[in-house]
Amino acid sequence: MKKRKNNIIIALVIVLVIMATFACPALASDGGAVDLTRNGSISVTLLDKVKQSPISGAKFTLYRVADAYHSGYNLAYTFTSDFMNCGISLDNLSQDGLETHLSAYADERGLSGEKSESTDANGLATFLNLDTGLYLVRQTEAVSGYYPTNSFLVSVPMTINSEWVYDVDASPKVEARAESQETQLTVKKVWVSNGVAVPDAVTVALLRDGITYKTAVLDRTNNWGFTWQGLDTAYTWTAVELDVPDSYTVHYSASGNIVTITNKSTGTGSQETTPTTTHTTTLVQTGDNSNLSLWFTALLLSSLGLGVYFIITGKKKKKSK
Repeated sequence: MKKRKNNIIIALVIVLVIMATFACPALASDGGAVDLTRNGSISVTLLDKVKQSPISGAKFTLYRVADAYHSGYNLAYTFTSDFMNCGISLDNLSQDGLETHLSAYADERGLSGEKSESTDANGLATFLNLDTGLYLVRQTEAVSGYYPTNSFLVSVPMTINSEWVYDVDASPKVEARAESQETQLTVKKVWVSNGVAVPDAVTVALLRDGITYKTAVLDRTNNWGFTWQGLDTAYTWTAVELDVPDSYTVHYSASGNIVTITNKSTGTGSQETTPTTTHTTTLVQTGDNSNLSLWFTALLLSSLGLGVYFIITGKKKKKSK
């Protein structure tokens, strides 16, 4: 009986050793602690997609969308006062339409941005002395013969090769404008209300090269949908919702020439957990959520270790008999 207890104790020690190995903050070495007092920079390089030649004269404007703060080993964000009521969540930084919505919101609210820079003869525009946070980078003046680049988000700092990088380089995709042809764009509204009141109407904006061009009202009379026709393919076209209703967050999806705008309720009666616009989020790119996978791995190895141990001890018992 005493020998059996000793075997159990040894087995538990094996489990604890394996768990302790994985429980150590291994991710702490991935870039170390973030220094929120350190300034950074964002450099944008613009090159012709085919010729790989620099494109000068493209004006970019920088908006500070969210403040950054520590959350364990992660970098987390909360909207700045300028974007507090923008009606979209930062819960998924790779969601469709996020940057476009933030850009339209900035225009609607008359936000001028932190600073603006134009690309030089080398196709380079650099924003220096930036506080830590999440930034929206927009091309606010196009170059003749080219579509403007899509707006994009940049974190200062961000993790690259497991290191915190405070001076971030970006090379957005740029394409030559196509010959003029006619096209159209349809916008559809979907409500996931879960008992929360649905407004009588919402206003959506048609964006031409990222700037509001026209608006339309969606309501029950047009079945919450609208189509703009006779659009010129020499420009880029998309649609966003203006003034997202209270108790809702907006989500976008696009397929061909159809943009679907879904409003999900954030009320207490909602069956779907959707954070409010003031929600803080963990930046996925830090990779720190892998702690969960490490624990699963530890549990698996612990189980295997126990299995091997008891097989060996079982064989020893048989031999002793």
